Amino acid sequence: MASEFELFGPFFLEPSKNNKGSKFIQTGDIHNFWKVVAESGENILPEKQGCYVFSIKAGSGFKPWYIGKTSKQSFRQEVFNGNNINKFNAVLFNNTHGRLAFYFIAKAGNKKTVSNPDAARIEKLLISYAVKKNENLLNIHYTKDSGIRIKGVINSKGKQSQDQIRFKTMMGI
Repeated sequence: MASEFELFGPFFLEPSKNNKGSKFIQTGDIHNFWKVVAESGENILPEKQGCYVFSIKAGSGFKPWYIGKTSKQSFRQEVFNGNNINKFNAVLFNNTHGRLAFYFIAKAGNKKTVSNPDAARIEKLLISYAVKKNENLLNIHYTKDSGIRIKGVINSKGKQSQDQIRFKTMMGI
């Protein structure tokens, strides 16, 4: 039986700035972030579990920087733990332009919990896509190239044949 998940976001976090204009996240910024999430109508989201994507929006696109998962704690408890804040602040220090954005993937409806195997599968899938968009992704696990190449289909450059394009479409690649 398939588990159904839902995408929430993007939700933007407005970080603090020091007197030199450098951005950083502090406790008040986190409180304001969850307030924005609640005001969006997603009151239950901070208490849910699943995966989250930390990204920076610059121009018309978003660049993923970190994919996290939680199946023991809520998003509110996990997303801004000390380790994550250090990671996020390091990205902010090196990226002065753009806005911090978070996406969340959680069970559809009012269900708050998610199994660890489901969260791990989603995390691995999201990382496999995110590392293609940002080779400097902060995640350590699941970021290595498998070394597998299928000409014109997976990890391959160059012109594609119509058959390769049809195959990729069929497989959702």
